[in-house]
Amino acid sequence: MTTTTKTNLSALNDKQQDAVVSEDKRLLVLAGAGSGKTKTLLQKLIYLIEEKGVSPSSILTITFTKNATNEMIDRLITSADESGEYEKQLSDKRKSLADKEKERFLHQKKYTWIDGLTVKTFHSFCYSVLRNYGVNEFDNRFKIIGDEKRDEEDELSRHVAPETAFEVMHKLLIDECENTEYLLKLKRYILDYIIDKIHLNRLTRNIFRKTENILQRSTEQKSVPSPNNLLQTGFIATVSSLNTNPY
Repeated sequence: MTTTTKTNLSALNDKQQDAVVSEDKRLLVLAGAGSGKTKTLLQKLIYLIEEKGVSPSSILTITFTKNATNEMIDRLITSADESGEYEKQLSDKRKSLADKEKERFLHQKKYTWIDGLTVKTFHSFCYSVLRNYGVNEFDNRFKIIGDEKRDEEDELSRHVAPETAFEVMHKLLIDECENTEYLLKLKRYILDYIIDKIHLNRLTRNIFRKTENILQRSTEQKSVPSPNNLLQTGFIATVSSLNTNPY
C-alpha cells in the first residue's frame, strides 16, 4: 500500500513506508544487511521534521560506530543538497579524510535542521551527557579510559586519557602497595581467589567424570540413566569434593 505524504517516500517499498509513517511509540525494524534499514531511518527523521513538525533538537539518533554516524549525516546532507556538490566532494578520491571531515562540518552547519539533530555514537552521547550535566557532581576535567589506546581521530580523541584502563590500575596498585597493610590484604585476596579457582576446577572435573561414567555404563547396558541418578551423582561428587582438602 502506497502512503500519500508531503515527504517523498517513493524510494521506499511498502514495508519501509509503513515504518516511516507509523505512529507507534516503539518500532522495531528487522532486516538483513543492505536491505535499506538506514535509508528507512533517515526518511523517518525527515518525515518527522517535515510532516509532523517535530523539532530536530528533539530527535536523538544513536549509532554503534563513528563511521555509521558519518554515513547518516552524509546521506542527510546529500538529500538536502539539490546541487549535488556535496556528493561530488565525498566521491573525490583526491580529498583526504580530514578534508572530507571539514566539508561535512561546513555543510552540516549550512543546513540548520541537520545541525540541530543529535546523531552520535553511544560513547560520544554518554560523554556529552557527563560533560554537560555532570558538572554538579564532579569537575569537568575527567578523561575517558578505555581497554585499548585509540588511534582514530574523532570528537572524543582530545578527551581520551593517554593510559589504558590496565595501565591506570597498574599505577594505582603500585602506589597503594606502599602501604604494608594494603599489600598484605591484597596478597590474601589473590591467594584465596587462586585457591578457590583451583578447588572449583577440581570440583567441576569430578562431577563431569562421574556423570560420564554413568552415561558410558548406560550406553553399554542400552538403558537410559535416571535424572535422579545423575542429580544424585552430581550431589555426591559435590559433597565429596567439598569434604576433600583442596590444599
